[in-house]
Amino acid sequence: MTARHSVRFAAAGFLALSLLAAAITASPAAETRVPVKLSSGRVTIAGTSNIHDYTATTTDVRIVRLQLADGVSGPNFWDEIVKPGTIESFEVAIAAGSLSSPREGLDKNMYKALKAGQSPEIRFHLGLLLYWLNDDTDAAAQWRQVVAASPSSIYGRTAAALMARIS
Repeated sequence: MTARHSVRFAAAGFLALSLLAAAITASPAAETRVPVKLSSGRVTIAGTSNIHDYTATTTDVRIVRLQLADGVSGPNFWDEIVKPGTIESFEVAIAAGSLSSPREGLDKNMYKALKAGQSPEIRFHLGLLLYWLNDDTDAAAQWRQVVAASPSSIYGRTAAALMARIS
């Protein structure tokens, strides 16, 4: 599982936005933190190993961070949320041990390769998605936010390293 990896989020994984509408609309100020709970979601990882193609899926998905641009609320929420730049930061996490493959025998090897015992959580950040879509400018903007929020954390150090690679 060390060869090319492609990650795609199944559309069902982002049903969170339907829950956000109510939570964010009720937000009295842009800086107010509103807990958001994902009622259902799915993340699918697909890729190619040195032996075969693989897929693995989980429904154990949670929103770690969501930050919207100022002024995104109220009756125009759905019109605003789809505009570029509205979602300033988005991060989801999955439990590595919850991934399941339809291919017999793959799960055990996958958990070992992912070091699921040592790193039980996998996080997906909007900056990486933007980078994969060749949007280096917006990816770097996302990573700067991570570094500013927690520069000494594993996420801050990783974001700094990624920014250094595209500079």
